[in-house]
Amino acid sequence: MKLKPLFLTICLIVLAAGEAAALTQNAQLVVNELKVFQVYKLKRVAVGDPAIADVTVLSERELMLIAKKAGATSLIIWDEAGQRSFNITVIGKDLEKIAQRIRGLLISSDIRGVRVKTEEDNIYVMGEVLNQRELDKVKDALAPFANVVNLVNLKERQPLVEI
Repeated sequence: MKLKPLFLTICLIVLAAGEAAALTQNAQLVVNELKVFQVYKLKRVAVGDPAIADVTVLSERELMLIAKKAGATSLIIWDEAGQRSFNITVIGKDLEKIAQRIRGLLISSDIRGVRVKTEEDNIYVMGEVLNQRELDKVKDALAPFANVVNLVNLKERQPLVEI
C-alpha cells in the first residue's frame, strides 16, 4: 500500500515534466520578417537577445516579433492563459534561397538520403550516400556556395557473412 502513493507521485512528476517540455515551441524567421502572436490579456514578455529578435506590444491581445539579424534567441510570453516559451531561430534572407537551390540541385542529381538545414549563418548538408560517385556529386554541387557545411558521409557497407 505504501508504494501506491509513491508511484502516483512519480507519475505526476513525469507528466508535469513532459508537459513543460512540450510547451516550448520552435519558430524560424528570416531577417526582417515579422510574426504576430495572439495573446490573452498580456502580462509580460521577455526576449533573450533583442539584437537578434525584438518584440513590440501592439495591444493586450497582440504582440509582434521582429527578426533583426541571424542567430538564435528565446521568447517567453506570460498572459492570462499562462506561460508560453519559444526557441526563435533567425536566418539570413540569402541563406534560405541558397538552401532551396541546393535542395533542387540534389534532387536533380538524384541524390537521396541527404537533407539541407539552415541555422544562424550556415547551411548544413547532412546524411549518407550509397557510393563514392554520389559523394562526389554532392561535393561538386556544394562547391560554388559559401557558408555551407558538408556533413555528408559515405554509408558503410555491411560485410557479407557466408554461413
